[in-house]
Amino acid sequence: MTFALAALLLDAGYALSAPPLQHDASLPPARYLLADQRLSLEQAMASSNWLPLTAKRANQGLSRRDHWVHFTFDNSTDQPQTRFLVSQTSYLDTVNVFYQDANGTPQALHLSDRQPFSERPVEYRTLTAPLTFAPHTNTDVYLQAYNQKTDSVTLGFQLLTPQQFNAIQQRDYAAMGAFYGALGILIIISLVFAVMLRQINALYYALFLLSSAVMWLPLNGLGYQWLWPNAVYWHNEGIHLSYLGFVFFALQFSKSFLQLRRFSSALLRIFQILQFFALASIALRLAGFYEPVLYLSFILLILLALVIPLASALVWRQGLGYALWSLLAWLLYAAGLISSIISATTSWLPWGMTPLLLAQSASMLETIFLMIGMATWLVNLELERQKALALANEDPLTELGNRRLLQTAFEHYSNTFSRDTRPAFLIMIDLDYFKIINDTYGHDAGDQVLREVGQLLKRNCREEDVVTRFGGEEFAILLRAADQERALSIAERIRHEFSTNPTHYAGQDIAHTLCCGIAEVLNTQWQPSVQEMMRHADEALYQAKAAGRNQNHLYCP
Repeated sequence: MTFALAALLLDAGYALSAPPLQHDASLPPARYLLADQRLSLEQAMASSNWLPLTAKRANQGLSRRDHWVHFTFDNSTDQPQTRFLVSQTSYLDTVNVFYQDANGTPQALHLSDRQPFSERPVEYRTLTAPLTFAPHTNTDVYLQAYNQKTDSVTLGFQLLTPQQFNAIQQRDYAAMGAFYGALGILIIISLVFAVMLRQINALYYALFLLSSAVMWLPLNGLGYQWLWPNAVYWHNEGIHLSYLGFVFFALQFSKSFLQLRRFSSALLRIFQILQFFALASIALRLAGFYEPVLYLSFILLILLALVIPLASALVWRQGLGYALWSLLAWLLYAAGLISSIISATTSWLPWGMTPLLLAQSASMLETIFLMIGMATWLVNLELERQKALALANEDPLTELGNRRLLQTAFEHYSNTFSRDTRPAFLIMIDLDYFKIINDTYGHDAGDQVLREVGQLLKRNCREEDVVTRFGGEEFAILLRAADQERALSIAERIRHEFSTNPTHYAGQDIAHTLCCGIAEVLNTQWQPSVQEMMRHADEALYQAKAAGRNQNHLYCP
C-alpha cells in the first residue's frame, strides 16, 4: 500500500508539473495596463500607458489595482472559432472580458469568484470565459482583472481550443484526484494507527495532512467547485485561515515527531511561539482584520519553511535517525513554498504559475518522505517495544528468560495445543548446596556458576524450548517432547555435564551438582493451570533433593 500511495503521489506531481499542453495555448502577443483606480473600457482603450505583457510582468505581487490585458485574435479560417479564455489562478476575484462575438455583437462577460460557483459560464475550477470569433476577422479582446481586497495577482491566461480545454481538464482532475485520494487514504490510515496504537504522533500526522489538503483545495479551486460552491465568503476570505491552520498543525506534528521536548528546549520554544502567532492571526482574521493577517500568513509560512528543516537537521545529528526523512521532505517543500510565496507577493520571479505548481509537486514529495519517516518511526517503536518486552522477560545475569516468560510461554503452549499435540514437560532445576559455594568462594564466584549454568542450558536445549532462570539458583525448562523418557534424557544430560565440569574461577575449580524435577504438564488428557504445573515439577524436584541430590526425579501422580 505504501508503494501504491507513493506512485499515486508521484504521478500526480508529474502531471501537475508537466508542460500545460503539447500545442501552444498561450495568449497571442499581448500588452497590459496598470491603473490605480477602476477604469471603464473606453478609458482603458484611450490610455497611452500600455506596455508589452512579458513573463517578467505576469506576476504583479499583492495588489488591488486595476489590471488590463489586450490582445488580438486572428481567425483567418472560413468558420467561427471557439476558444476558452482560462485564468491560471483560482484566487483572482474578478475578470471582465470585452470583445465582439462571431455575430459582430459587442460582448461583456463578467467572471467573479465573489459569486456562487453555479453562476460561472463554464464549470471549471478557475475563471473561464467561452469566446467565439467570426471568420476572417481580427478581434480585439480586452481583459480587466482585479481583486476587491489586496491579494496576489498573476496575469496568467490561456486561450484554448475546446479539444485543448477538455484535455487539460482531464489531466488536471486526474492528477489532483490522485493527489487528494492518496492524502485521504493516508489520513484514514493515520487515524486508525492513532486509535489502535494510542500514538499521538499518528493523530498529529493526520491533522497535518488534513490541513495540507484544506490549504491546497482553495488554491487549486477544487474546494469551491466541489465542496463549498456556495460558500463565497470562505473561498475568498478563508484562504489565509487555511494557511495559518497549516502552519499550526505542521509545527504541532513536527515538534512531536522530532521529539523537540527531548532534544532542544530552545527550538521547542520557537515552535510554540510560532504556533501562538498562528492562532493569534486566526483570531485577528475572525475579528475582521484582513491585510495584517494577509502579510502575517505569508511571513509565518516562510518561517515555517526555515525552522522545520533546521530542527530536523539538528535532531538528526543528535541521533534521531528518522529525522533525516523530515529534513529531506522539508528541504524540498521549503524551496517550493518560499519560491511560490515570493512569486505570489512580488514581481521578482518571472515564472508565472510555475512556482505554485512546483510547490504542490514538492508537497507530494514531502508527503512521501514523511510517510517513509512515519513508517520508520513505527518500525522503531515496535523494535523498542520488543526490546522492552525482551528486557522485561529476561534475567540480566544469565541472559535467560525469567519467571514471567515461563508463564507466558506456558499459556501459549496451552492455547496452541490443538495445533501441536506433542506433550509438554517442565524441568525444574536447583543447584545443590549453592549457599556453600557463595560462602566459600564469594558471590562473584556464585554469579559465574550461574552464568555457566545458563550457557549449559542453552547448549542442551533447542531454539523452540523455553529456558529460564526461575529465581536464585533455580532454573526451569519448558519443552515439548515425544514422551517422558525423552524429557528425562535431556535432564540427565544436563545433570551429568554440570557435575563433571567444575567452574574455573580465580585459579580455583569449583565442583558442583544439581537436581532436576520433571513433570508432564500438558497432554491430551490433562491441561493444568500454571499453578498446578509448578506444583508438580516442584514435588518432583523435592523428591530428587530428598533422595540425596545430584539426581533427577520424574513426577508420578
